[in-house]
Amino acid sequence: MSGLLPADFDALLFEAVRLFWTTKGNKITHSQGGTRSSVLSGKHMDGFTQIFQRVAQHAGLPEASILTRGARLTLPGYFRASKNWDAVVLHEGRLLAALEFKSQVGSFGNNQNNRIEEVVGLGHDFWTARRHGLVEPVARPDGETTEGEPLDIVEDPRPPFLGYLLLLEDTPRSSKEPVSIAAGALGHDPVFTGATYADRYRIMAERLMSERLYNGVGLMMSSQSDGDNGAYWTMSEATAPRALFRSFAAHLLGAVG
Repeated sequence: MSGLLPADFDALLFEAVRLFWTTKGNKITHSQGGTRSSVLSGKHMDGFTQIFQRVAQHAGLPEASILTRGARLTLPGYFRASKNWDAVVLHEGRLLAALEFKSQVGSFGNNQNNRIEEVVGLGHDFWTARRHGLVEPVARPDGETTEGEPLDIVEDPRPPFLGYLLLLEDTPRSSKEPVSIAAGALGHDPVFTGATYADRYRIMAERLMSERLYNGVGLMMSSQSDGDNGAYWTMSEATAPRALFRSFAAHLLGAVG
């Protein structure tokens, strides 16, 4: 293997963006000249699922361990019963990774807070479930123990990789216009002053990683007019999709290499 990522990774990424826009079809409706709807997933994000598969295979994982459909994508939660992830690596009984692929087209004001609350809650629920031994066994005493008695330690205690990727429609509304912030009794974090919706997502992505809710978060910007050709751009090196998938690949190599 010559590198962490397949040689055709960039081509796969362009194709995933192109597929997103060309398969979108009539899912977006328009009302009074504006775009209404719009948090898309499902088949629109299939290109990113294919990248997940290729990267995992490139890292040496067998096809049987790379899950993108079926009941085994459903992992237990703590505050809710379960969550159906978009992509999972389950190898020899160990959960190595779980990733989610989402997008937002239009309705930025209506949907951004909901999307942020969803991704924060998803990460918090996952790690809480793991701490309670629901996702995988954890190191804990086996019943009553006395001083010096060994604990029942799992064979490999390393945590899985948690990843999230968001494709955001680039429009003047999302990337050029600052979002006003309502005055509140306690003010707000100044980092959000003058920030666009895209800026807010970048801040979210970087903080999800710095707070260790996710090991990797990718943020991609793409417009409908250019996206048919697979064009996209990123807002920071840390949140580039390449960084997300390199971290994912490195984790797999460390876990099974």
